[in-house]
Amino acid sequence: MRAVAGILVLAVAAGCQSPSRTQLNAEARCEPKLGLRHQCRVQLSDDARPLLGATVLLTADMPSMPLAHHVPPATCVAGEPPGSYMATLDFEMPGRWVLGIRITGPRTDYLTREVEIGRP
Repeated sequence: MRAVAGILVLAVAAGCQSPSRTQLNAEARCEPKLGLRHQCRVQLSDDARPLLGATVLLTADMPSMPLAHHVPPATCVAGEPPGSYMATLDFEMPGRWVLGIRITGPRTDYLTREVEIGRP
């Protein structure tokens, strides 16, 4: 009986392991449009292949002043090249900002990338 219970425990444990998944890669940059309004582009790849069909939400926070600013989140639209997602963010001041990249769709993840926002 113990042998059967031991085999059952091993079988259940093996079935509970999550499949190995590659880590998503994200590159982000923001280009000025007007003043502190910037067009931000995130390039997403999964195992060196562009991540297609994702829903991407960008948030922004200034690490030197956490939660002091309110930059409304922006939903990205797919762009070119494939795996590229873009949104416009209205930053409140120049400096170093952290973009929060919330990804849903074929993959679900949350990544952060730093961007430098210059003077308007």
